[in-house]
Amino acid sequence: MQNTPAYGKKIDLILRYDGNIKIELSSNEWKRSKAQEDLKLKQQSKSLRTNAAVLNHLNCHYSTDIRELLAMDFIDNVGSLYMLKLTEDGVYAASLLSKPIIPKDPSNIEMFKQTLDYLLKMKTFLVDTTKILK
Repeated sequence: MQNTPAYGKKIDLILRYDGNIKIELSSNEWKRSKAQEDLKLKQQSKSLRTNAAVLNHLNCHYSTDIRELLAMDFIDNVGSLYMLKLTEDGVYAASLLSKPIIPKDPSNIEMFKQTLDYLLKMKTFLVDTTKILK
């Protein structure tokens, strides 16, 4: 039996609706804190490219005009929640919405309130997106 670390794996967010239909809405990735700076930058770049491809796929395969998606990347306990938009000029532009934090110490639990708020906003966004795709 091989032990592999939980960190460093790509985690995709896939939402199911109407039975067996699976639709990939964004690609989200987690890395451990020991990741080197160049690896962190590569992850960020790869995530942006992957999510641009997801957005393109949604528009090509579902005949929709979805112009934006939300995605998260985490390194250790600090994340980046961002919106990726497809502009009228066909350019993908990302904007940071929040830096979610998962507290390591119970005394920092207050910091988690904003993270929960943004996770609920992300959930609402994803549910609304699936309604457009139906």
